[in-house]
Order: sequence, then structure tokens, then C-alpha cells
Amino acid sequence: MKVEIIDATSIRRLPYFGNLAKHEYDVLMNCFMRSEERWIGTVDAEVACVWGLIPPTLLSWSAYIWLYSNELVAQNKFRFIRHSQIHMQRMLQIYPSIVGDCLNDNATARRWLEWLGAEFIYSTGPLIPFRI
Repeated sequence: MKVEIIDATSIRRLPYFGNLAKHEYDVLMNCFMRSEERWIGTVDAEVACVWGLIPPTLLSWSAYIWLYSNELVAQNKFRFIRHSQIHMQRMLQIYPSIVGDCLNDNATARRWLEWLGAEFIYSTGPLIPFRI
């Protein structure tokens, strides 16, 4: 299996993938288009994940990270873990501070983010904010 990360910054339209309903795809496309930097992760040329960085302003030193992944990431997690370390360092060169939200009950995502250097801010709601 070949895992690749593609710089998607110049791509204008995200290819449809997964079992997304139209409104879910529209939300994903909105995040994709608002991102100044964006990437697509593939497994054997099939889309496995998409993520990007949305800065609040063009001159910002911080950006909001978002991610959508499907079952291909879980099936190839060790390959994606290696790539995530490399790309986090690249993203931090572009934006020294990266912020985001994680589902509070998603222990796997929280461990992965902690491993990448995330510090979580206490929250009792469904989302827990973090900063890297």
C-alpha cells in the first residue's frame, strides 16, 4: 500500500469521497476553500483524509486546523502517524501557533494530537479546544 500526502493548495475543487451526505460534503468543501494551506492524504491513490489551515487574517501567525478522515486512515494508521509528524513540523513553520477543536469523547484523536504536541484547554462540552 502506498500512502501519499498531496499539497492541495492549488486544487480548486475537492473530489467527492466517502459516504458523505450532500450537506456534509458542503461543510467540508467550505473548510477546504477557506484554507490557505491544504492537503489530501491518499492510500493507493484513493482519498483517505483531507485537512487544512484557516488563518483568521492573511497576516496571522496562527491558524485553525481542521481534518476529515475515513476508514483508510484507521486501516493505515502507522503510515499516517509518520506523515503527521513530518507535516506538523512543516505547518508550524508556516504558522507558529495552530489551534483547533477535538471531540471530547474521541480518545484516539486526543492521544494523536497530544503526541503531536497539542495542549488541551479544559472543557466540559462536546468539543475541547487545543493549541500546538
